[in-house]
Amino acid sequence: MYISIQIVTHGKRMILGVLPIHALETAAQFVSRMVEKCKKTGIKIQMIQLDREFFSAEVISYLESKKIPYIIPPTHPIQ
Repeated sequence: MYISIQIVTHGKRMILGVLPIHALETAAQFVSRMVEKCKKTGIKIQMIQLDREFFSAEVISYLESKKIPYIIPPTHPIQ
């Protein structure tokens, strides 16, 4: 599995890179690794949008501790 890192600015979307997801890595560890790679390149994250596979207390806790705004759809639709 992998995840793509994209940037959206002025209505244009660009793919910056693709990172592999390691089998033993938790979702929060992966998100942390992804955020750190972006920061090293000087990218300022204004908001992170993740697929519902990343919806977990651990990921949300990490993002909130770093004060990174996020959008993650819930794993089950709210009715």
